[in-house]
Amino acid sequence: MDMDVISSQESVGEPPRKKTRLDDDYLNYSKWDAETVAEKLKQNGLDEAAERFRENGITGDTLIQLKDKDFEKLEVTDLNQIVKLRKFIRTVKTPPFHFLGQKVFNDPIHGHIELHPLCVKILDTPEFQRLRFIKQLGTCYFVYPGAAHNRFEHSLGVCHLAGQLLRAIRQRQPELDITDVDVLCVEIAGLCHDLGHGPFSHLFDGAFIPIVSPGSSWKHEDTSIKMFRYLVRKNQLDAAFEKYDLTAADITFIEEMMAGPKHYCEDVSSNYNLISNIIHMNRCIALCLNFLISIMLDLIYSFIQIWALKGRTEDKSFLYEIVANKRNGIDVDKWDYFARDCLMLGIRNNFDYTRFIHFARVLEVNGAYQICTRDKDSETLYDMFHIRQTLHRIAYSHKTSNIIQKMVTDAFVKANDHIKFVGEKGVWKKMSEAIDDMKAFSQMTDHVFNLILNSTDPNLKESRDILTNVLKRKLYKCVGQTQAKGEHMKKEEDKQQMIKEMRKLMDNDEYEYSPLNSLSDHGIVFLFVDLDHGMNEKNPIENTMFYCKDRPNEAFHIRREQESNFLPVLFKEQAIRVYSKADDKRSQNMVREAFVRWCGQHKYPTPKGGHVNSSLTRVKAGNRNTQQPNEAEQQQYQHRRSTRNIKQEPDL
Repeated sequence: MDMDVISSQESVGEPPRKKTRLDDDYLNYSKWDAETVAEKLKQNGLDEAAERFRENGITGDTLIQLKDKDFEKLEVTDLNQIVKLRKFIRTVKTPPFHFLGQKVFNDPIHGHIELHPLCVKILDTPEFQRLRFIKQLGTCYFVYPGAAHNRFEHSLGVCHLAGQLLRAIRQRQPELDITDVDVLCVEIAGLCHDLGHGPFSHLFDGAFIPIVSPGSSWKHEDTSIKMFRYLVRKNQLDAAFEKYDLTAADITFIEEMMAGPKHYCEDVSSNYNLISNIIHMNRCIALCLNFLISIMLDLIYSFIQIWALKGRTEDKSFLYEIVANKRNGIDVDKWDYFARDCLMLGIRNNFDYTRFIHFARVLEVNGAYQICTRDKDSETLYDMFHIRQTLHRIAYSHKTSNIIQKMVTDAFVKANDHIKFVGEKGVWKKMSEAIDDMKAFSQMTDHVFNLILNSTDPNLKESRDILTNVLKRKLYKCVGQTQAKGEHMKKEEDKQQMIKEMRKLMDNDEYEYSPLNSLSDHGIVFLFVDLDHGMNEKNPIENTMFYCKDRPNEAFHIRREQESNFLPVLFKEQAIRVYSKADDKRSQNMVREAFVRWCGQHKYPTPKGGHVNSSLTRVKAGNRNTQQPNEAEQQQYQHRRSTRNIKQEPDL
């Protein structure tokens, strides 16, 4: 190594930090100048080495990189001195646990996790402890008994992995000037990134809020930032942040990582969208120009790129890809919940995040710094996104879990006006209003379910009945499912029209004497389940950069056609499910038959089992029969159905 290298300076644009005191702990070795290093060595009985290191200008960052061959260049030849130096450098790199004041948590996924004292202070607040009572997988627990883990342990895991990844990069690439403050900020962002989740996690975020606040652009990340600020203020942690040399810019950096940063200014984004729309119209006119247009978009995008983040300068843009990676979705948040959810659900996890950590390198790509990995691991990343899709298909979007989520959401919506929590200044807030009041929001956990269930308020009767049916397993019955892709995928606003079309496909006489007739929306419930690799129709690997063994400092793309033909070519599809609110077999068969016909009319794949028991017999007025028709009746009814010109037929 070059012995003339002095410790890296403060990053351009970062505010100056206070000078490290000699009696500070070893967390700040990157701030040690040559004089401080010499003093530290003298304190450890290394007087001879101290003089040599001072003469050669050895700073803290250079100190931890020294090897035995470097000691000879520094004219440190005494064996006892060399042994002590080795021990001292090891201590600086990995300070002893008792010296740091860290705490150890025994995690079933990552083993023993050591957390920084500041992380522990955040952990030991009521606002963070609230995450112990919010299920990680929401209503999946009603289907998978093992899915009892909470947001609390997931947050610890993300904090641990964030620090582990960044420390590995710093050790391999000291020229990046990754400081201990950078590492601590990334760990805090990983620890606090889920503070804004409401009861039953994504049930509250993705189902409840869109219904009670239509048109709202709220996301749980917004409340995570508000809760983080409230947590610091309420528990008076400002002094603790100052103790570990965290400034206002560092706190801004933490919030930007939690929110999932926008890399470009709003005016630039709007201009880019306008250009994209214009080019999109040309694309519709001349499809043959697709390739040229994509090149034009890339060029325009590169010219208008502006760094708009305040926490860190552009040379540390890679730090924003660790907790919430908006570029390609490869981040430590996913690594933890893949491993944790697979373990608790009993699903095999084929992705090994430790390999990614081992090969991660930061390279410059078009002026920005990105985290890249080895080219030979590109197919392994497809496994990672396949695990995501598998978890959604098998567990997160399980047909029973989804309908329980729908029923619980309906109960919460009906109870919204009648369950309130006291907020700041003593103002009572509804559940839908608590997202803007952190005192009220900090009181909301999964206990809202039992709050409704055990209430005697007559205004909550409808909600109580729904939740009682959930516990008694009186659920809406899934009677069919089909798949859609591309332009055939449906949206929430399409549901009412689909229900009307389904009703027209039902036999009027059957419907008149069916329980469906007395139920809202004709007793039909549609659920749309989008399954993708995290970036809608896009292939996330297209936004990932790689390097090869022979050229570790050159980043490049790997196109889909360069990969195995066994890997996916479609990255998003939609499952369209239909449920019957009526619990009798005849009504369920009516909905099933109508759905089979609907799929045929709109050219969707026939639902599995759609050709079996897809017809019903009529019943006489006033003589309702809830039993299944026998085989002879079915054959006779199908024969009548095939005679389309006959409008009136004798009843069976």
